Amino acid sequence: MWRAYLTGLFDTDGTLDDSGHGDGVFVPRLKQEGRGKVYSIGFLLNLLGIGVRIDERKPGENNREVLYDCVVRGVRSRKLFSKLIGSRLQSSKKRERASSGVGSAEDPVTEIDEVLSVEPAKSGGVGYAAFKVQGLLINNSFHISE
Repeated sequence: MWRAYLTGLFDTDGTLDDSGHGDGVFVPRLKQEGRGKVYSIGFLLNLLGIGVRIDERKPGENNREVLYDCVVRGVRSRKLFSKLIGSRLQSSKKRERASSGVGSAEDPVTEIDEVLSVEPAKSGGVGYAAFKVQGLLINNSFHISE
């Protein structure tokens, strides 16, 4: 159910921005004003095995409020995003961008068989999650920066 929630969020409020390296790679990102909401989104993406970075954008010319930017990090995470979320986006442009520059269809990307445990991170701390993927135990940690 939360995969559909994330798909809807990225479909409406998310972007797939050019990485800026001239490699045809587009990076999924979601900007929101609510700090708690963005950290929750990052947590849900982490549960799917998708690594993210959360940045704080200070008020400036284009925004009057502090914005929090949740950015998908790394090739493996972009592949997982493409498979689990990007392929379900309603916007054909976003769907196409989500699949670009992530590798061939033959590259193995597996889904999580079972979430074993989750310890959410507190502000400024580290959270942990344990997964079972194809019989292997995977431990994932994520950091919430101030």
